Amino acid sequence: MPSWLRQHFGKPSSNAEPDVNAPPPEWTAAPEQSYADGLYNEASDADYEAAEQFCSDHPPDLPKLLPSHAIDRISAVGCAAWGLDWPNSRRFIGRISNASKAKGRQAVTRVETEDTCIK
Repeated sequence: MPSWLRQHFGKPSSNAEPDVNAPPPEWTAAPEQSYADGLYNEASDADYEAAEQFCSDHPPDLPKLLPSHAIDRISAVGCAAWGLDWPNSRRFIGRISNASKAKGRQAVTRVETEDTCIK
């Protein structure tokens, strides 16, 4: 080891074997942030209650067989058979465009909100 390095880091240790019976070095766990209410707990209490009420009022539909015309449409246009309905809420201010599938392109549904849309 060069002398200038030795003066900064001390003498190199001898080639002696480490003591295998020595206890491991002390350590503490890294601090961990708790997310008791979820990682992105951003909703106000009123929005949370409104969401809970919506889920109660609109339970998921039970599985059912699709009518043959729906199966034919899915076979013909693929995922373009689906789209979004306009929200029945005065809170949504924006546009929804259910794009049909153009030849050789994927179908895309675009949802754009205005800056004045209540978040």
